[in-house]
Amino acid sequence: MNAKFFTLTAISLLALTACGGGGSDSGVTTTQSTTGGTPVIQPISNKYADTVSGRVIVEHSDWVDNKTGWKIYDYQVGDLSSKDASKKDLNSFKITSGKTTYVIELPKKGDREFEQHGNFVANVLDMGNGHEVSNSWGTNLSYARYGLVYADTDHIKDPNAKYSEFYGMFHQGYLTDPAGVPTAGIVNYTGEAIVWNGQPNVDTTGVSKNATFTANFTTKQFSGDIKNIVDIEKNSTVKIPDVLKLSGKINGNKISGTNADGTVLDAAFYGPNAKEVAGSFVNKNKVFEGAFGAKRTDK
Repeated sequence: MNAKFFTLTAISLLALTACGGGGSDSGVTTTQSTTGGTPVIQPISNKYADTVSGRVIVEHSDWVDNKTGWKIYDYQVGDLSSKDASKKDLNSFKITSGKTTYVIELPKKGDREFEQHGNFVANVLDMGNGHEVSNSWGTNLSYARYGLVYADTDHIKDPNAKYSEFYGMFHQGYLTDPAGVPTAGIVNYTGEAIVWNGQPNVDTTGVSKNATFTANFTTKQFSGDIKNIVDIEKNSTVKIPDVLKLSGKINGNKISGTNADGTVLDAAFYGPNAKEVAGSFVNKNKVFEGAFGAKRTDK
């Protein structure tokens, strides 16, 4: 992977919306109404988790050659570790590859190689011994964070570091209380995404401001499209893929599944009344991956 994928064109810094402590609002029970035949979801609970939970897809990859491009050898989906025992910090976490554990924190102005592209902020972390970790976070949500972490493990003498590089596509935040997840009707979400594409002659990372999703709480189906992915280095449209499609099954406040193209999705609802959704995804055969975050478009 070209580590420069985290070198973003800096533009004006947008204020980061920090989420406070967990929710403690009392539950509210209301009836559901319909408009034009489409159920309108009414809130049934304003509660959400007091501590931060997270998930990550860690994949190991290697450059093959100019014709083949990158190859994803394997990936694992798992829980994301908290930086400390309190698990209340929305803006940091730990990630492990082999025997090495990295502490990752939200990039901020003043960091080494800090840059910004819209709502995405990035920096490079010096881990010592000439080893660096790049990371990029999406900050357009109030109750969740998401993004990519990339490390070149060539400089670490770790027999468990299996391959020379790894990615961690993460999402974390204050999970929606199960009682606050709608049980019927359709809710739409609009947000942003960051995508790495490792196919031959396309090795690049792009961002999208056109990530739209639909949660059908009646059928428990979740689907979405990520469009207009722009290369963050060249400021040009990423041709492959033109549109990324994601889909999965809703189970409480979590979402998971694999679509017909083989794209694996892991996501969750965050904040009161499933106000936000964030997730990560990977396609081993087509060699792309990324993360997204979106907000409900209804009131």
